[in-house]
Amino acid sequence: MSDWEAQLDARLRQVPLPPGLCARLQEIAATEPSLSEVELALLSDDAVDEQLCAVELPESLIGRLQADLATMVASEEIDQRLNDVAVPRSLLKDLRLIPWQVTHRRQLTRLGIAAAWFVMVAAGYYSLMGAW
Repeated sequence: MSDWEAQLDARLRQVPLPPGLCARLQEIAATEPSLSEVELALLSDDAVDEQLCAVELPESLIGRLQADLATMVASEEIDQRLNDVAVPRSLLKDLRLIPWQVTHRRQLTRLGIAAAWFVMVAAGYYSLMGAW
Protein backbone atom coordinates (compact mmCIF):
# COMPACT_ATOMS: atom_id res chain seq x y z
CA MET A 1 0.00 0.00 0.00
CA SER A 2 1.41 3.35 -0.99
CA ASP A 3 1.78 6.31 1.35
CA TRP A 4 -1.23 8.22 0.00
CA GLU A 5 -3.42 5.10 0.31
CA ALA A 6 -2.38 4.77 3.94
CA GLN A 7 -3.22 8.44 4.54
CA LEU A 8 -6.62 8.02 2.87
CA ASP A 9 -7.28 4.88 4.90
CA ALA A 10 -6.41 6.71 8.11
CA ARG A 11 -8.79 9.56 7.22
CA LEU A 12 -11.61 7.17 6.40
CA ARG A 13 -11.13 5.40 9.73
CA GLN A 14 -11.81 8.72 11.47
CA VAL A 15 -15.41 8.83 10.19
CA PRO A 16 -17.72 8.56 13.22
CA LEU A 17 -19.79 5.40 13.67
CA PRO A 18 -23.52 5.72 14.21
CA PRO A 19 -24.65 5.27 17.80
CA GLY A 20 -25.41 1.68 18.69
CA LEU A 21 -23.53 0.14 15.75
CA CYS A 22 -20.99 -1.69 17.93
CA ALA A 23 -23.76 -3.05 20.14
CA ARG A 24 -25.71 -4.22 17.07
CA LEU A 25 -22.64 -5.95 15.65
CA GLN A 26 -22.06 -7.70 18.96
CA GLU A 27 -25.68 -8.85 18.98
CA ILE A 28 -25.28 -10.22 15.47
CA ALA A 29 -22.08 -12.02 16.46
CA ALA A 30 -23.88 -13.73 19.34
CA THR A 31 -26.08 -15.60 16.86
CA GLU A 32 -29.66 -16.31 17.69
CA PRO A 33 -30.41 -20.06 17.66
CA SER A 34 -33.86 -19.56 16.12
CA LEU A 35 -32.48 -18.09 12.87
CA SER A 36 -30.55 -19.97 10.25
CA GLU A 37 -27.14 -18.67 9.18
CA VAL A 38 -28.51 -17.43 5.84
CA GLU A 39 -31.39 -15.52 7.50
CA LEU A 40 -29.03 -14.06 10.06
CA ALA A 41 -26.64 -12.93 7.31
CA LEU A 42 -29.50 -11.24 5.43
CA LEU A 43 -30.82 -9.51 8.53
CA SER A 44 -27.42 -8.41 9.71
CA ASP A 45 -26.37 -7.06 6.31
CA ASP A 46 -29.57 -5.05 5.90
CA ALA A 47 -29.42 -3.64 9.41
CA VAL A 48 -25.77 -2.73 9.11
CA ASP A 49 -26.34 -1.20 5.66
CA GLU A 50 -29.17 0.97 6.98
CA GLN A 51 -27.10 2.18 9.90
CA LEU A 52 -24.05 2.86 7.73
CA CYS A 53 -26.13 4.79 5.20
CA ALA A 54 -27.53 6.92 8.01
CA VAL A 55 -24.07 8.21 8.97
CA GLU A 56 -23.77 11.90 8.22
CA LEU A 57 -20.64 12.82 6.32
CA PRO A 58 -18.71 15.89 7.39
CA GLU A 59 -19.35 18.80 5.03
CA SER A 60 -15.74 19.22 3.98
CA LEU A 61 -14.95 15.49 3.56
CA ILE A 62 -16.01 15.16 -0.07
CA GLY A 63 -14.14 18.32 -1.11
CA ARG A 64 -11.01 17.22 0.70
CA LEU A 65 -11.17 13.74 -0.81
CA GLN A 66 -11.58 15.18 -4.32
CA ALA A 67 -8.66 17.56 -3.77
CA ASP A 68 -6.50 14.73 -2.39
CA LEU A 69 -7.39 12.45 -5.30
CA ALA A 70 -6.56 15.20 -7.81
CA THR A 71 -3.19 15.73 -6.12
CA MET A 72 -2.50 11.99 -6.08
CA VAL A 73 -3.38 11.59 -9.74
CA ALA A 74 -1.11 14.51 -10.68
CA SER A 75 1.78 13.15 -8.61
CA GLU A 76 1.37 9.67 -10.12
CA GLU A 77 1.42 11.16 -13.63
CA ILE A 78 4.63 13.02 -12.80
CA ASP A 79 6.12 9.81 -11.40
CA GLN A 80 5.24 7.93 -14.58
CA ARG A 81 6.77 10.64 -16.76
CA LEU A 82 9.96 10.64 -14.70
CA ASN A 83 10.18 6.85 -14.86
CA ASP A 84 9.96 6.96 -18.64
CA VAL A 85 12.94 9.33 -19.04
CA ALA A 86 15.85 7.59 -20.72
CA VAL A 87 19.23 7.97 -19.07
CA PRO A 88 21.91 9.12 -21.54
CA ARG A 89 24.59 6.53 -22.26
CA SER A 90 27.37 9.02 -21.64
CA LEU A 91 26.03 9.61 -18.13
CA LEU A 92 25.84 5.88 -17.43
CA LYS A 93 29.40 5.48 -18.71
CA ASP A 94 30.62 8.32 -16.49
CA LEU A 95 28.82 6.91 -13.48
CA ARG A 96 30.37 3.47 -13.94
CA LEU A 97 33.93 4.76 -14.29
CA ILE A 98 35.92 6.04 -11.36
CA PRO A 99 38.51 8.47 -12.68
CA TRP A 100 42.09 7.43 -11.98
CA GLN A 101 43.12 10.92 -10.92
CA VAL A 102 40.51 11.03 -8.15
CA THR A 103 41.57 7.69 -6.67
CA HIS A 104 45.25 8.55 -7.11
CA ARG A 105 44.76 11.87 -5.29
CA ARG A 106 42.94 10.10 -2.49
CA GLN A 107 45.76 7.61 -2.11
CA LEU A 108 48.35 10.38 -2.02
CA THR A 109 46.30 12.33 0.53
CA ARG A 110 45.94 9.27 2.76
CA LEU A 111 49.66 8.53 2.46
CA GLY A 112 50.52 12.12 3.42
CA ILE A 113 48.21 12.07 6.44
CA ALA A 114 49.63 8.71 7.59
CA ALA A 115 53.20 10.01 7.23
CA ALA A 116 52.37 13.18 9.20
CA TRP A 117 50.83 11.11 12.01
CA PHE A 118 53.87 8.82 12.04
CA VAL A 119 56.25 11.79 12.30
CA MET A 120 54.21 13.38 15.11
CA VAL A 121 53.96 10.14 17.11
CA ALA A 122 57.64 9.31 16.59
CA ALA A 123 58.78 12.84 17.55
CA GLY A 124 56.59 12.75 20.66
CA TYR A 125 57.88 9.33 21.61
CA TYR A 126 61.56 10.30 21.17
CA SER A 127 61.14 13.59 23.05
CA LEU A 128 59.37 11.78 25.89
CA MET A 129 62.08 9.13 26.04
CA GLY A 130 64.81 11.77 25.91
CA ALA A 131 63.22 13.74 28.77
CA TRP A 132 62.84 10.61 30.88
